[in-house]
Amino acid sequence: GLGNSTMISMEDQCKQARIPFITSSDGVHTPENIFNDDDKTYWLSTGLFPQEFIVEFPNPLRIHRIHIMSSKIRDLAVESSMDGENFEPVFEEEMQDRGENFLQAFTHQANGLMAHSLRFLIRSGYSDFVSVHRVSVFGEPS
Repeated sequence: GLGNSTMISMEDQCKQARIPFITSSDGVHTPENIFNDDDKTYWLSTGLFPQEFIVEFPNPLRIHRIHIMSSKIRDLAVESSMDGENFEPVFEEEMQDRGENFLQAFTHQANGLMAHSLRFLIRSGYSDFVSVHRVSVFGEPS
């Protein structure tokens, strides 16, 4: 079998999400690229670290897994909020540099974390600029 039914029915909730805040955008590699199905498109940071963006969902979610595809991110922290103002730490990860030709792929098992929004904090990078190619958040409305 394919495991239990909750895993099968779990959808990427970012399809309905919006980005109410982001520290930078160059106008070409826009934040919306984080949610589309094309890993060749991405959001590119401009300026100094830290960089951050907030992902807000239409309804609070019970989150099982957070997946990010990126390049040149060194220190990544993710925080969660139910009200969009008070954020609590979820995880912090020192990512490995995959070089120029490969994306970083990282998955955090969130174990039913309740959140209405997530803040992604990029504290440092392996380069002056970092790119985020995809963020997927798997779970269901609570």
